[in-house]
Formats: sequence, C-alpha cells, structure tokens
Amino acid sequence: APESSGCGIFRESCERARECLEAPTASTSRRNLPANGDVDEGERNGMILAKSRLVTQIWSDWAPALMPIKSKKDETKLLSALKGAFSAASDMVNSDDENAATGVAHALITIGLNLGRLGIDHSNREVFASMVSEETARALDEMLQENVAVVLLPALRCSNVVAQSVAAVLIRVVLAPEHLGWTEQSESLLNGVLPLVEEDDKVISTGFARLVADLTARNPREDALINILQLCGGSARSAKISALNVLSEVLRLGREMTDDTIAAVTTTTLPRLKDKDIESRKAATAVLAHIPPQTMLPTLIRLLVSKDAEERAAAGDAFVSMLSEQRSPAQAMQTYFSALASMSRTEDAGADAERAKTTADAIGRATKLLTRFAETVSSDDWPNIAQVITRAVFDAPAASAFHQSMIALMPWIGVIPARTRVFDSCIAAFN
Repeated sequence: APESSGCGIFRESCERARECLEAPTASTSRRNLPANGDVDEGERNGMILAKSRLVTQIWSDWAPALMPIKSKKDETKLLSALKGAFSAASDMVNSDDENAATGVAHALITIGLNLGRLGIDHSNREVFASMVSEETARALDEMLQENVAVVLLPALRCSNVVAQSVAAVLIRVVLAPEHLGWTEQSESLLNGVLPLVEEDDKVISTGFARLVADLTARNPREDALINILQLCGGSARSAKISALNVLSEVLRLGREMTDDTIAAVTTTTLPRLKDKDIESRKAATAVLAHIPPQTMLPTLIRLLVSKDAEERAAAGDAFVSMLSEQRSPAQAMQTYFSALASMSRTEDAGADAERAKTTADAIGRATKLLTRFAETVSSDDWPNIAQVITRAVFDAPAASAFHQSMIALMPWIGVIPARTRVFDSCIAAFN
C-alpha cells in the first residue's frame, strides 16, 4: 500500500534494505579486496563466498515480506516472522558487538518491510484494515507496543545507523501514528524527546535525530522548530551539532515550509560555516544542502570567495552536496545554470566593477568544484547532462560561465555515450 507521507516505514525499510544488499557486493569487488600480496587467492575467494552467502541469507529473510497476504495461513506466517525478528533484535540490541548491531538492523528491516507493506503507517487506517483480519491487526498493534521499550528505544542508540533509522520510524508509527493526526500523545512524545537534544552531553544519534525531526515537522505549531533553531545558534557544542542534525532531517523530510521559515533556517545556519569545529561545519553543510537550491546556490557560490578559510571550504562542500541532492544529475546542472543566470541578472542590474569581479571569481571557483560533483555521477547519467549543458550554451551563447562549465566537464561529456547526445542537442537547437 502506498504511504501518504514521504517518510513511510515501507519506503524507509526498502531504502535501507537496498543499502545493506549493495554493501556486501561493493566490499567484495576486486578493487575493494586486499591486494594479492596481502591475501592469497584461496582466502580472497573465501571472502567473496562468505559475502555471497550473507546476501542470500538477507534476501531469503526479506523477500517474503514483499509477498501478498491472501489467507489466514499467510497471516500466521507473518506474525511468526515478526515475532522472530523482534526476538532476535531484543537479544542483540544491548550488545556492543558490531555484528550484533548489524543483526539488529537486519531484524528491524524485516519488521519494517512486513509492516510497511501492510500500510500500517498510512494516514487512512482503512488501508491497513483491508490488508489483514481484525484479529491479526490487533496482534500486530500489541506486538509493537510490547517492543517499544524493549527493542525500538534502545535501537536509537545502536551503533548501526540503519538500525537507528528504521527504529525511529517504527517508534513514530507506534507512539504518534499518522492516521490519528497530531494528538496529545504526539505532543507528549515531542515534549519528552526535544529536551534531550540539549541535555545530552554527547551528539544525539542519527536515529534519535530523525525521530525528533519527524515530530518537529508534523507539529502544527512551530515552537519546536524555533527551539531547534535557537540551539543551532548556541555555544554548547553537542547541543548545537545535535540541533543542526535534527534540522537537516526536518528539511530532508520535504515538508512544506513558508519562505519566512526557510529564511530563518538559512540565517541561522550560514554563520556555522565559520565555526572552527569541523563537525559543526559538516552539520551546517548538510542543512544547507537541503534548502531549496534556487534560494541557496547563489549564496553558496558567493561564499566561495569568502575571506574566512573555513567558510570557503564549508561553502564548497555544501555546494557539491546540494547538487548531489537534486532529483537527478541533469536536474542538478539545470539548477546550477539557473543560479548562474540569476546571479548574472543581478550584476546586469547595476553592480559596480569590483562586485562584478568578485562574482566572476566566485563562479570560477564553482566551476572548478563541478569536477567533484562529476566524480559522483554514473556513466548512465552523462548523456542527459550533456544535453542540458549543450542546450544552455546554445540558449545563452554570451554566457561565459556556461562555456566554462562545459570545458570543466569535457572529460565526462566527451566520451561515449554522452558525446553523441551533444551532437543530437546541436541538431535539435537548429530545428
């Protein structure tokens, strides 16, 4: 069943499952294995076989969660699988062992896939009711309630980020379900977790940040968000970084924000790019990467020539992150060109020569950073990027910044299959 919100447990579990399935494959690729001088061929093949078996085991646990529930027998299997997953997670969640933490993530993804597929967190409760019998629905609700304190809350502090992430969404499903709207229980949960952002002497976990962010974003009032913004501007290191992480997660959820709220987020976060603490700068960079690019990119580009070295570096990281956060690499380039055009219009409106030179220098540095972005793009995406760049150059032949971008990216555009699309775009421009 499709979720009505963008952070449903099924989507979250699918994304984390994909990460887990890709990780063993990546780690056993030839380039990621130790060199021949360190490991003999037999040991190398043994590592590959072990990882292959792990992927097979993971898949055998998760694949059944994707199958439809058609009978009472299927419901019995579902309950059995969930009981087993909760039991396994309970046995491992308080262990410091890395393998145990991975096991917790494995178990929670199993739970998330099964429950999410049923639409347990859909805003319309009838979706869930139509998927299983009333008896099974009641058993599932009871199972979740029983395991909040035993499994889900401890998992927020698990060393495995995947476990944290899935646990955060499951807690929200149990204690502040979407179909009930914003209730007194939702308010109580938010009031209970929000002070911990400030009171904990350590930076809060990713999972905890996501739980706080989800509740903050759903809160019909903005008092919790205002509190987070105030902490972002504070002097206490842990509280500041924790609050920035929560703010980043709030923006990641994609909930609609007013222009005034976005402006407040930007105003609060930008000064953090000057912080001497690298973790604070990284957290601020993550926040800025989620702000609407048409608002943020011109500002970040201008900061690339800041007199403050930390601010320049952080702005560069935020610039690359923002491009990477777009729906597609081609969309990222289109967004970048729109930002350049906006800056050019501002300069054409009457900027003095010194400011025009500063802007040109900033754009020059942004152009150099495009190569960092390019290194993250897959070969399949380059034809579409080539089309966007070629079209931009033809539409604005006098825009030197567009030409600079094309030159900077030529090592990627000038190879098959991207270079063919360049000529296709040239032909289309004259039709």
